[in-house]
Amino acid sequence: MTGRPWTVSADGLVLAIRLTPRGGRDSIDGVEQLADGRSVLRVRVRAIASEGEANAALTKLIAGTLGVAARDVTLIAGATARLKRVKVAGSGAAIAAALEKICAIANPRWRSPTVSTRGHNGMTARIIDGKAIAAELRGKVADAVHRLTRDRGIVPGLAVVLVGDNPASESYVGSKLKVTAGIGMRSSDYRLPGAVNEAQLLALIARLNVDPTVHGILVQLPLPKQIDSRNVIAAIDPAKDVDGFHPMNAGRLSAGLPALAPCTPIGCLHLAKAAAPSLAGLEAVVVGRSNIVGKPLAQLLLAEHATVTIAHSHTRDLPAVCRRADLLFAAVGRPEMVRRDWVKPGATVIDVGINRVPVPGGKSRIVGDVAFAEVREVAGAVSPVPGGVGPMTIACLLANTLKAACAINGLTEPLGERRTDDRE
Repeated sequence: MTGRPWTVSADGLVLAIRLTPRGGRDSIDGVEQLADGRSVLRVRVRAIASEGEANAALTKLIAGTLGVAARDVTLIAGATARLKRVKVAGSGAAIAAALEKICAIANPRWRSPTVSTRGHNGMTARIIDGKAIAAELRGKVADAVHRLTRDRGIVPGLAVVLVGDNPASESYVGSKLKVTAGIGMRSSDYRLPGAVNEAQLLALIARLNVDPTVHGILVQLPLPKQIDSRNVIAAIDPAKDVDGFHPMNAGRLSAGLPALAPCTPIGCLHLAKAAAPSLAGLEAVVVGRSNIVGKPLAQLLLAEHATVTIAHSHTRDLPAVCRRADLLFAAVGRPEMVRRDWVKPGATVIDVGINRVPVPGGKSRIVGDVAFAEVREVAGAVSPVPGGVGPMTIACLLANTLKAACAINGLTEPLGERRTDDRE
């Protein structure tokens, strides 16, 4: 299953292409997924690679296929390489729709399982399906867990600590444990009364830190008033900190070093890349500066070579800042704060918020931080609430637990993760 190998913006789109010179004909042969997970258009031209002939043939082919002027097609990266990035100026949504038709003809089996397309007021609104992406990630983790258990005798173990009897926390912990056991991991939960003191909780964490069957420790937040969550987070072994909140992991992430990153920001990145496989050079705005989402998400986006702005409650003219974004992430906990006129046409919008609002009849419904019905009319892609970031958070927790188990045992990255660098 592959995603779309292009990024839509207000003034056009950028294509990721693998070009084969001297290919016998000029044609777009479909979409393929590279070993690193990126999707590219597979293109061949008759021209040879020397003296720019293949590049000229490529831009001519793209222009002719999409019905745009040759001057609107520009090679922006990879002039001397097989992997290239080409910008096409024009109506982004219309061009993306044409490309999808071309790819479907060239490779009828190709379709994106993670982004659904619906016509809306003349726009192509792409709904990013977090459930499908999470299911795909869980499947990869389950396969890796099976291999790790079979070949190494290592069963990744996750310990979840719940203090008190908050119904929402109990439900969330229950779902985590169920999914963990369902993919072959060892799961255990530790439930402490709400009156427990900080020393007792820290003593439990100390025991889990030295337990060789536990590779991931998660303490469900929030904690009762008598416990300082900062002390609890700092007490967790950074190698087992699958929530990614420990100061050491936060510092390593900021420094661009390998680290366990928070699950929700990782999930946001997966969703964004479902719509825009390459984030390099895109302008990203993160609304919200929490240590749990906003700050680590900014670091992950920087590692993908995006240009990042963090906005918050004191940002001047917040709507104008948001309108600059090719990638807009809303993580403020304010129901439907991001409106239609905050969004750049064609932008990718990831909604992190989960807010319960009242409805007539004494009931309530869940909404995000984005006014979904409005924003889908202008955005190139948008994640829904529910069904967007939420499923990804648990899937990324499983991936972090697997990653921790491998790192603790001196094994390589299990899911083929790669570090980005500054090379083109």
